[in-house]
Amino acid sequence: MLEPRKFRVTENRKIAEGVFGLKLVPADGEPLFVYQAGQFIMLHLQNPDGTIWAKAAYSIAGAPSESRDSIDLAIRLRGDFTHRAEQLKVGDTVLVQGPYGRFTLNESAERHVMLAAGIGITPIYSMLREKLMTHPDSDLILLYSNRDVSSFSFLVELKALADEHPNFSCITTLTGETEEPWQGERGRIDEAVLRKHVPEPATAEYYLCGPTDFVTGLTEILEKCGVNVKIQAHKEIF
Repeated sequence: MLEPRKFRVTENRKIAEGVFGLKLVPADGEPLFVYQAGQFIMLHLQNPDGTIWAKAAYSIAGAPSESRDSIDLAIRLRGDFTHRAEQLKVGDTVLVQGPYGRFTLNESAERHVMLAAGIGITPIYSMLREKLMTHPDSDLILLYSNRDVSSFSFLVELKALADEHPNFSCITTLTGETEEPWQGERGRIDEAVLRKHVPEPATAEYYLCGPTDFVTGLTEILEKCGVNVKIQAHKEIF
């Protein structure tokens, strides 16, 4: 078991409606741990006397190649832990344990298709940034679903990546109603949407992250499209 390390908060910012981001650096001045895109850490919040109040798991949002001295977390507000974490100020300290997880890129695959819903974008955002930093011409497709326009995390950054990398397609779909202008897809990611944006779907590697029903439903759709989900589909429930 990895021992928790003390980290210091250097940034606390709003990312989307109901989502905030923390930037953390090691408080001991020692180098950051080595991690892979898609992995997560355990975040420990402490009582005033230094004992552990509670802990929770959060994926690292940044890419390893660009986060050599800090880690970025994207946290959706839901429950006492997240509301307490949202109150952290620059200079406050927390404990970080990790990294953990095997939801990482299969580097031997030629095509990567990412399927994300809500805050499930976090580890996938890390994977996308890392892949495009290290292999700018990679064949990448992202299908990203949210109920509200204001709930899309990293949308500006994702669109910028798509503009910079012609082999990366970022497709967003809205499941709720909105009065704002919307040029993306409408409704859930179903078989028709998948086949529309993913040519020859059986030949790609898939990464699914979101709520249980989202991951389960898309796994069934991938099977209908001829994907060997036991080998080609990697999943994480958020």
